[in-house]
Amino acid sequence: MGKSRSGAEWLAEKAKQHPVDRQGQPTEWLLIAETLADARTICLEGPAGLLATLERKRMPYRYKQSPRPMVLFPEGSKVYAEGADDEDVGRGYNAAGAWLDEVVKWPKPYESWYEGILPSLRVDLVGDHPRAFVTTTPKPIKILIEWLGRSDG
Repeated sequence: MGKSRSGAEWLAEKAKQHPVDRQGQPTEWLLIAETLADARTICLEGPAGLLATLERKRMPYRYKQSPRPMVLFPEGSKVYAEGADDEDVGRGYNAAGAWLDEVVKWPKPYESWYEGILPSLRVDLVGDHPRAFVTTTPKPIKILIEWLGRSDG
């Protein structure tokens, strides 16, 4: 299985497992690629993307293309697509999880993780905690080396 398919499968499964948080509020999920165009054309609309995965799994959804690509599920949970053009990507969300695609190509991956994405991973999930799923072609950059050196899961 390829990187995009793996990320799409993970995100679809997590959204299905956790449609609401511990308080019963619909969950928000992030799909972040190098650019918003990459998030849309590869991670959402591509042959191995999230929309193809949802179709294959027969999961009901609605795809909203503008002003920003978003996948809406019947119970109210959402997947927001973002580009990592700004290190503040992810800031302000109350996310249950994130699929991070091609992190090694992002302009400022370390800053994006610590200043935007990590603080947004804060939803109180039943029986789980917010997680990030990273799909990237390896390259020895600071954040990837740091993640690989961790042993806390």
